[in-house]
Amino acid sequence: MNDEIVNNFLNNLDYIIKNLDYILKNPKNKNTLWFIKKIDEINLNAVVKLALNEKNKEFENSIITVFALSDRRVSNKIKKLIRIK
Repeated sequence: MNDEIVNNFLNNLDYIIKNLDYILKNPKNKNTLWFIKKIDEINLNAVVKLALNEKNKEFENSIITVFALSDRRVSNKIKKLIRIK
């Protein structure tokens, strides 16, 4: 991943989380969501693993990866995954 994408994501993290364009769920990867937000013509995607184990509070939600997606790839993901938002 190049520095521009990382910096764009980190500098806009609060805005991205509060103003997501899409939230997608992949039924093949349990407890994993795709958060997608378009900023400055770049579709930023954060894949988040949710910690849903109420018994063990030491595990928290975590961002697995962040990467840019083309508009075409976003469209394909919307068709293939379960759209939550």
